[in-house]
Amino acid sequence: MTSGVILESRVYKGTELSETHKNSLINHSLIDPANRVLFFYSDSLFSIIDSGQLVTDRKLVSYLKNEDGMLEKHEILLEDIKKIELVEEGDAWTDSFYKIVGDDNSDYEYINILLSVEADGDQDFIGAIKKGMK
Repeated sequence: MTSGVILESRVYKGTELSETHKNSLINHSLIDPANRVLFFYSDSLFSIIDSGQLVTDRKLVSYLKNEDGMLEKHEILLEDIKKIELVEEGDAWTDSFYKIVGDDNSDYEYINILLSVEADGDQDFIGAIKKGMK
């Protein structure tokens, strides 16, 4: 992941996250320092904190800044995910749109996420979620 202002629109492996980006996620309470990020995607051009999603070895986190500039975070344990629905397949110009449905133990009925299809990054991200599901 480049450290410039504009981020590439692709799914990143957690090992590709720079320390600066990882610290930014920690400082905004999106992950704990002990979390191992498997995959990460932000659809924001200028700041990874504006919106994004990530999957760790235990949970899925989706976040975005609302109209008031406040960060809203939604997370679900991978073991509490009942199913994954591809709502709209992406292409070179648009992201894939997924609906992640929680089970009875989840705080959310579902969480919507967007993922880039570049280099099949969306498939890698979804694959990591599936590995953690019951």
